[in-house]
Amino acid sequence: EALAAKSRHVGLYRATAKLHISPTLGRKRVDRLTKRDIEQWLAGMVRDDDDDDNVRRRSQDTANRTLTILKAALNAAFADDANAITTDAAWRRVKPFQDVARARELDLEPAQVRTLIAKAATFDRPLAALIEAAYLTGCRLGELRDASVRDLDVARHALRVDGKTGWRIVTLTNETANFLQGHTRDKLPDAPLLPDADGNRWPLSHHRAIKRAAALAKLPAETCIYSLRHAHASRAIEAGMPLSLVAENLGTSLTMLERNYAHVMQRTRRDVIEKTSPKLRRVK
Repeated sequence: EALAAKSRHVGLYRATAKLHISPTLGRKRVDRLTKRDIEQWLAGMVRDDDDDDNVRRRSQDTANRTLTILKAALNAAFADDANAITTDAAWRRVKPFQDVARARELDLEPAQVRTLIAKAATFDRPLAALIEAAYLTGCRLGELRDASVRDLDVARHALRVDGKTGWRIVTLTNETANFLQGHTRDKLPDAPLLPDADGNRWPLSHHRAIKRAAALAKLPAETCIYSLRHAHASRAIEAGMPLSLVAENLGTSLTMLERNYAHVMQRTRRDVIEKTSPKLRRVK
């Protein structure tokens, strides 16, 4: 309830708690939780797959993010003296899995994105629209999910979104503004800008549909909505967009870009310098 007053993304945490936390720990009293209880719960989220070596690492990464949500809730309970919880040691001493988070390595080219959109459209046109918007804007799924018709300003080529860093304005290209405008017709200002097939805001359980579209497009199995954001950033950097502008539009930091997109910057370094450095005379 406290988080709901501060963030529009509380639904993500509620869904995570319902799926991963409540079934195992939901009936336990907070003041009777032990370090062993939490470690066993954490280990229970780890999966193995003989056909995919990355399954274990990815499940550990997911478990770490879920542990962060659990700890935040428990810390809130501990901070309220009315609960009379004498110590937070049970969860404070639980350590996350180490070295399991990795930068996104899948980098889709425009032709692959067009194929993904086309294949998604064969069974779910709203999904195809969501994929296209994710690539053209570079926005996170939650930002696109929560965007309403009123948040789009076509005249100013701007989309107002609420992300991890709070509200920000995403500057749009002509193509992107026109594309999004096409999804505002006959809609009320508070209606979802990019609804699902039922006209509602997208649920968290969209992953199977993305996987289906990726399989039809013969793309890697790890393709997801975030892959479109990653591809957007890579193509923008390759085209020479200043990193500060990329960071501002994506709602991220220069440090993150420099860490996760160093390989892209290295590929384009020579071309950018040639185009932008001062010159005195023409050289063939």
